[in-house]
Amino acid sequence: VRFRDAVASIAQNNDATIFLELSPHPVLATSIRECYESANQQPLILPTLKRKENEQITILTSLAQLTISPDIWQQYFRTRNILSSNEDEAYFDDFPLYAFQLSSCWYESKESVIKRLANRIQTHPLLGVRQLSGQTTATWRSLININLSQYAFLKDHKIQDGILFPAVALLEIVAAGYRQLFLSTDNKEQSLITLEEIKFVKAL
Repeated sequence: VRFRDAVASIAQNNDATIFLELSPHPVLATSIRECYESANQQPLILPTLKRKENEQITILTSLAQLTISPDIWQQYFRTRNILSSNEDEAYFDDFPLYAFQLSSCWYESKESVIKRLANRIQTHPLLGVRQLSGQTTATWRSLININLSQYAFLKDHKIQDGILFPAVALLEIVAAGYRQLFLSTDNKEQSLITLEEIKFVKAL
């Protein structure tokens, strides 16, 4: 790789004075500066990552240095149609007059949120998925197709040719909801619950 020849050519032609190194750790800064010595220039060399340093702070620091660089502003003024005032020779540009807002304006449906966060949202085969809403009571949504093989135990639970939802399945739904609301998934010792005086008023 003819690195020195390439960078020296860039320096002689004044093609670039700012370099952004995309690498896990900056290693080319010294070599680039040596190539620019013959042209009597001091290039601005910015890293994107630094070993054992916070990556967000590193990239934001490089962006800040890029923003205050006079070379980048000269390039900016050369490539835009900017009006000047004859009185004080000030420059005017069409920057927005309103404050920049960082709040999200993206409307996302509940179904989209569930799909996007599927790996982080607890799902139960009978209880289903807890709904993300502003309601004060907890609600879940479950869609059960008894024709699927995974729900064959529900289809086989019949009394006089009528399919009845098993009582033990109702108890499992209650237990699953309780665990999601009140028990920590990290503490397995708290996973045991006790139900007493259970009454089934009407079969499902």
